Amino acid sequence: RTAQKAAKLPMEAGGKAKETGHVGEIPDLPAGATKSVTLTLTPGHYSVVCNLPGHYMGGMRADLTVT
Repeated sequence: RTAQKAAKLPMEAGGKAKETGHVGEIPDLPAGATKSVTLTLTPGHYSVVCNLPGHYMGGMRADLTVT
């Protein structure tokens, strides 16, 4: 959960977005695999990101608003 837009998150070394305030995640998966996660979120703004090497910087991120 963050007030910052997904594209504007602070960065760590290696091009990963900092995950301060993270509320859940799906671990790394092999290509072609699927997995789901169910989270109970309070109202607010969340950034959904992929932090595999190069993915966040390549645009795998989205803003999510819970009302």
